Amino acid sequence: MLYMLKVYTLIAMIVFGAAGTFLLSVLAWNAARDYARALRAMQRIASGVRRESFANSRTMSRSREMNSRSAA
Repeated sequence: MLYMLKVYTLIAMIVFGAAGTFLLSVLAWNAARDYARALRAMQRIASGVRRESFANSRTMSRSREMNSRSAA
């Protein structure tokens, strides 16, 4: 009787361990998918920011310095 209890306990541990591992992997997959989706959304938002104004302002400031040097 005690032997069968040990066997059933071992079988139950294997079954519940496999089910727990499966559920944990599903939760981890969903979390990774949500993180990737949020990261893509942030990259899409960040790529919408125009950086041309920085390049233009630097070019304009250099041209002002050159004009001020030639005038002096």
